[in-house]
Amino acid sequence: MQSKDSLANPILGVFLLFGLILSTPSFQVRAQIAFTSFRDGNREIYVMDADGRNLRNLTRNPAWDSRPAWSPDGGQIAFTSDR
Repeated sequence: MQSKDSLANPILGVFLLFGLILSTPSFQVRAQIAFTSFRDGNREIYVMDADGRNLRNLTRNPAWDSRPAWSPDGGQIAFTSDR
């Protein structure tokens, strides 16, 4: 026969795990991809939906733009340039 303490631990563990899942912040999945392309003869920053739709050139500049990186909140893109 098991003691009350040995029965309480697995139950407590389930409650703690459930509480952790409920308290974990949710993150939105980034539905867009930022990338560098040389398609117009110059390195530019582009963004498109993850499924390949809605391609947009963001930089359109004679300088070479590369290495795009999303801000933590997903609202901006930082990149390097030789401007």
